[in-house]
Amino acid sequence: MATNAVTRHQTRGIEAWRERIGHVFMRFEMEAPRHRVFPSALGQRGLGMLQIYDFSAPAHAVRHRPSIGPDTDTRRVLAVLQSQGECRYADATQRLTLAPGDVLFLRAGQPFEMRFPAQMHLRVVSLPASALSRSVHGVRGLPALHARADDGATALTRAFVNSAYANAKRLDASAQARTSHALLQ
Repeated sequence: MATNAVTRHQTRGIEAWRERIGHVFMRFEMEAPRHRVFPSALGQRGLGMLQIYDFSAPAHAVRHRPSIGPDTDTRRVLAVLQSQGECRYADATQRLTLAPGDVLFLRAGQPFEMRFPAQMHLRVVSLPASALSRSVHGVRGLPALHARADDGATALTRAFVNSAYANAKRLDASAQARTSHALLQ
């Protein structure tokens, strides 16, 4: 898939969705109520050293374990911005519920599960952990961090990511690099 592609597609069930996500983002085990058609959308934008993914799908669940995705880059951190629906997140140490507007930060290589009980929409920013290591020591042991929608920093992060996703195609490589650097500061 091209770096700035947006793909809107209907798939014949969860397996096609799992395959598409695994090809573009990371591999998961997935489950969903049986749907004759699984209407879903997936978008991706490159922004310097960042990748921004846009996901929309009906109710389903994903489980990530390092054994499922040996190609998962454990040196990346994910910022999950919940836009629609609820996300029930669980890992070895905690269970969290994300509402629209909430943001969750986690390491790409850690085992986790996310359940979406209804239609969902979210954006995920994938960034190098090394970019955070200057300000966050021990990224390798970083637990998932949940920031609520009413937090001022969350609102700024959400606005910046949504604007960056919407405008990434308009930026040349130099502007993309400056923008990703600004986001990481």
